[in-house]
Amino acid sequence: MTFKDIAEARRYISLHSFANDYNLTIKKSDRKRLRVVCKDKCSFVCLISDDKHVAGVRVKTLKGEHNKCKDPCGNYKVSATTIAFYVKEKLQANPKYKIKGNES
Repeated sequence: MTFKDIAEARRYISLHSFANDYNLTIKKSDRKRLRVVCKDKCSFVCLISDDKHVAGVRVKTLKGEHNKCKDPCGNYKVSATTIAFYVKEKLQANPKYKIKGNES
């Protein structure tokens, strides 16, 4: 998978974290690389860095599965901007989309 830059990769990591209830955290980050791990200490690791063969950055390492580490209340990686971006995409795809729990 390729991304335009590290900022775009961070945004999609946040969306993945939010959509799947994973508590992912950034271990290392600079202009050329990004390492994401699961905060719940499972074996998940994702390394994204520059690639000479494509424009932008791409996933170089993707290890592990999440094992019993879903905690929707402890997801600190997700910000209000991430939630707004996620809901905006859902609403654009389906204008009748209802947000669960907001049925008053």
